Amino acid sequence: MFFIVVNFYYLYLNNERGFFMIVDFDKKPSKSIIYTTSIVLEYLKNKNNCLNIENILEYSLEKGVDYALFFLSIDWLFLIGVVKNINDRNELVLCD
Repeated sequence: MFFIVVNFYYLYLNNERGFFMIVDFDKKPSKSIIYTTSIVLEYLKNKNNCLNIENILEYSLEKGVDYALFFLSIDWLFLIGVVKNINDRNELVLCD
């Protein structure tokens, strides 16, 4: 829950970029939370043993995902029940 509050506050302060939407088919679908979450899920599917959040962030940035939108996507995965938490080793713990 902390990530959600921090990320929305970050987006509020940086409103010159505009708010990210869950689904934005009109302007740029690549700036939607659904699209960026699919990039994170693609990485998790291809790299079964590597759940380190830093590696996932690097992969997402290479794909053109915005830093703040990446963490909103992680929050989204938490809200829909895919991610249980982030452990002490900065690894995503997936739900069973």
